[in-house]
Amino acid sequence: MVLYGMDATFDSRLRLKDSSAHTTGTTVGQVDGADASLYIGSGRVKGEVKINVTACDVASADEVYKIQLVGNADGAWGSTHVLAELTLGIAASIPNQVNKTTGFYSLPFINAAPLTAGAEPSYLGYLRIRTVGSGTTPSVTYEAWVAKDE
Repeated sequence: MVLYGMDATFDSRLRLKDSSAHTTGTTVGQVDGADASLYIGSGRVKGEVKINVTACDVASADEVYKIQLVGNADGAWGSTHVLAELTLGIAASIPNQVNKTTGFYSLPFINAAPLTAGAEPSYLGYLRIRTVGSGTTPSVTYEAWVAKDE
């Protein structure tokens, strides 16, 4: 479920991506030019990732963007687990969706996922934001940060 509205206090220490453009392929969110990674501890965390999309190119009608909150157990980032995902684009390029482009989005998450098939979920202490862009001329600009669920 995606909730709309700026209903959480911004803390710059919880920033996962500053407002820079993503063009094509898969990239990790950066803050001040460096890949951003956030350590949230070894226990269960229920929160929201706040995403403020200020530009989203859909001119060719085939651009699709997946903005993913990913977690990792040890901070080495050898394997990641998607904890929340937002898909942007126009309805024609996103199955069973409506147009989603610029705006403010809030995605709930819990930092738990099974590390192997059939295993009990483990708590993932490290978070990152990842963008996967595709289409003719993909370009999306947004910033993202984590807020604790109240």
